[in-house]
Amino acid sequence: LKNESPLLVDFIPHHSCFPGTPAKLDRKSALPRFFEYYTDLDIPCITRERLVAELQGDNREELLALDESFSSIFLLGVLPQENNLFYRLLDSCIDHIVFLVKNDFESSSYLFHFINELYEKMIEKNLSIIISGIKRVEDAARFFARMRDEMKEMIDSSLTFDYIGHLDLNISRITFAKKRKEAYLKIFENDSFHGNIKYISERLAGLEYSKTKSFFRAVADSAQG
Repeated sequence: LKNESPLLVDFIPHHSCFPGTPAKLDRKSALPRFFEYYTDLDIPCITRERLVAELQGDNREELLALDESFSSIFLLGVLPQENNLFYRLLDSCIDHIVFLVKNDFESSSYLFHFINELYEKMIEKNLSIIISGIKRVEDAARFFARMRDEMKEMIDSSLTFDYIGHLDLNISRITFAKKRKEAYLKIFENDSFHGNIKYISERLAGLEYSKTKSFFRAVADSAQG
C-alpha cells in the first residue's frame, strides 16, 4: 500500500508496535517533522499519544490541513476499553475493523466481547478477520467458518464478516529480523510468509472506503470531549 499514501497510527498505549528505530525524514517531504518512518517503507507513522498532543498544541492547524494528504489511515491496536478514544471515533471516521485472531481457545471470547459492544452501541461497521497461527489455508478456512458460525449464534444470525487471510508467524525468525533491524521479507526471501502477506495486502487494497469526517478533526474533537 506504500504508493497509496497511507498513514499508520499506533493505538497501543505507551508501547510502539513499529519495529526498529525511525529513519530520517526526507527533507523534500511535505509532511510535518513529527511523523516518523520505520525500516525502508517510507510510510509515515505516529503514536496516538503524539497525535493527540500535536492536535492540542501549536501544530493543530498544520495537522488539520493534512486531511487530504492520506488515501487511508490504519489504526493499529488492541481491544479498546469503554469510553476509549477508539470507540468515540467509530461513528465518525472508521469504515472497516480488521481483527487479527489467534488460533486458540480464547478467540471466541475475544471476538464476542468486541462485536457485542458494537451491537449494544448500535454501531454497524464492516468486519474482517485475519487468522494467525495456522499454516494451511484449508485449516484457516475451517477455523474462520467456525468463528463466523459462533458469532452468528451468540450475537446475531445476520452478522457478516469477511476472511482476509492467514499468517503463520515464525517467532524465532521475527526476533532475528528485529535484532537485525531489517524487514522480515528481505531477510527470509523464500518464506511462505511472502504469499500470505501478498494475499492479505490484495484483500486490504480491495476494501471500499467512504469519505466521512476528517480523521484529524475527529481525534481533536474526541480528545477535547
